[in-house]
Amino acid sequence: MDIKKIWIEKFKEVPKEFLNSFKNYPKPILEIFWSRNLREKDEIEKFLNPSWKKIYDPFLMAHLKEASQLIVRYIKENKKICIFCDYDADGCCSGALFEDFFKRIDFKNFLVYIPSKKEGYGLSEEAIKTLKKESVNLIVTCDCGITDIDEVEFAKKLDIKVIISDHHLPQQNLPNTLIVNPHLKEDNYPFKGLSGAGVAFKLIQGIARVLNYPHLESLEKWNADFLAISSVADFMPLLDENRIFTKFGLITLEKTKRVGLKELKKICNLPEKLEAQHIGYYLAPRINISSKSGYQNESFHLLTTDSETEAKWLAKRLDEKTREKQKQVEITEKEIEAKIKKPLPKILCFGSPKWQLGVIAPLATRLREKYFRPVFLWREELFKIKGSARSIDEFNLVEVLGQIKKQHPEIFIDFGGHKKAAGFSILPQYKNLFLKTLNSIAETQILDEYLVPKIEIDAKISPQDLNEKFFEYYYKLAPFGVGNPLPIFLMPHIKVKEVFNVGANGDHLKLKVNCFGWDFDAIGFRKGLDSLKISPDSYIDLVVSLKKNYWQGKESLDLEIIDWKE
Repeated sequence: MDIKKIWIEKFKEVPKEFLNSFKNYPKPILEIFWSRNLREKDEIEKFLNPSWKKIYDPFLMAHLKEASQLIVRYIKENKKICIFCDYDADGCCSGALFEDFFKRIDFKNFLVYIPSKKEGYGLSEEAIKTLKKESVNLIVTCDCGITDIDEVEFAKKLDIKVIISDHHLPQQNLPNTLIVNPHLKEDNYPFKGLSGAGVAFKLIQGIARVLNYPHLESLEKWNADFLAISSVADFMPLLDENRIFTKFGLITLEKTKRVGLKELKKICNLPEKLEAQHIGYYLAPRINISSKSGYQNESFHLLTTDSETEAKWLAKRLDEKTREKQKQVEITEKEIEAKIKKPLPKILCFGSPKWQLGVIAPLATRLREKYFRPVFLWREELFKIKGSARSIDEFNLVEVLGQIKKQHPEIFIDFGGHKKAAGFSILPQYKNLFLKTLNSIAETQILDEYLVPKIEIDAKISPQDLNEKFFEYYYKLAPFGVGNPLPIFLMPHIKVKEVFNVGANGDHLKLKVNCFGWDFDAIGFRKGLDSLKISPDSYIDLVVSLKKNYWQGKESLDLEIIDWKE
């Protein structure tokens, strides 16, 4: 189903005064600066040259000093601490950060608890009962807990103290306990976009400061790999502090001493030089695949094991599970595609008792990108419906789910997440009421213009622009990801020489094109049907991104087709 896109040529907005003020930079690079809101010399320099010295004081975060002091008290009294994490890549990295730190300070009276996907997200009464049997005195949550009001009260009744460290958006009512979360109303931390592991890392920094830990720089930089993985895997903005974490984290990941990450990189056949996209496309899906299944959380063990044999086995197992999941995503996508009819509704809502839980989130993301509208997918079980949602900028999922709960509090078991990505669990008997209320809100809040996909084109380039000086600055713009997307370029009036279908099923489009006497290959992923619309010897305007391609040890530059017009 082809959705026409609007091209927004942002490079046309760049004032001549701005171009004249920075003549030492290539014009396309200046156009990218302008589109990223980098307008001052200091901003540009800070962006191009991230420095570890620019990370913020952890004690700027509300309640973090108090939480650090309390944890140190429990450490000194040798009371048992449980680090309770989410089961995704962000949560596993949080747990691995704490395990690494506790081992460094030789504190042994702790455990890391990661619930299975069957147990569900966040604290639960059953998990707390288990921890009570383990003689736990303090629970520190990571990447979860901000909505666990009843569970915190249950822990208190069992005489277990709870500290919540989380980065999900708080709702109106909060658990009555010590909370570390940059989104709290009273929090003045300069950067709100930290991952769950990012918040955990700031808490560890605070604990280390209270303990006067002497090797803080080593602790910070050698754990930057976990910060990079969590930021990319959890779709956090790669700006400000996350940009520093990810930039240095990729370097740490290249040199990592962790045998599990070494084996995972090997099985993914990653190049020596890593980019954020390697985390997003290869490492993160394999770490995210894990849950308890006879073997306690495999991803967490992969990140923390010292055994090369175990690391090889775990990396192979996670890779196999990921490939099987990718097949299931494709099968489920075809099933949903058959149900999508024109005119498209304002939101796409589908569920089935047959669908695997692990398939829902990546498929919701894929459908949101393809159809440019909010997507709600769920698996129907006997006693609950569990789902994932992905949205567009103008439809805040946490606010919308909060509105539904306010109108019909009986519907929900729980929900939580971020503006554009959320999870929810509802009671099956209220499915129709949930969908009716959701669609009613969507009809009111989603205007038609919100559903027209827009391509923001950063700069216009010709082959002459692709010189050494351009690439010197272009590569400094990385790491690319949420908040700092891969730059999009317009290449106007391109002559098409040859048109191909490539890929196992001919799903992808490949063009051989010529511009001002320069020949290029351009690839359009999942654009195979466009080969029927483009004729050899025709002229087109191409919207592309520039990507490094690594194949059989060789590096090349690819033009990836985003869109095209005759």
